Amino acid sequence: MNENINILVNKLVSELMQQAKNELAVLVNNMHNELINSNLQKKYYSLKEVSFITGLSVLALKGRYKRGTLAVVYEGQTPLIPSSEVDRLLTKLERQKTN
Repeated sequence: MNENINILVNKLVSELMQQAKNELAVLVNNMHNELINSNLQKKYYSLKEVSFITGLSVLALKGRYKRGTLAVVYEGQTPLIPSSEVDRLLTKLERQKTN
């Protein structure tokens, strides 16, 4: 009996987590679209901002620009990601999600 309850609880928690992830992805995507459509659109983003927008870790982003698959510019020693690269990366991630 307890085992059946545990299975049901685990299934429910898993479904709720998936639903929360989907809702968060929609929220972040909407926030990104609002940024793009606003007159205050930034031309460059920090790694933390791009991490928030894309859902990728800062370390994953660093790996991408070190491999040359993500363009960066530097303000002193601080890497900044152009907004065009953020858009390109989001498009690429969205295509991967649908495949």
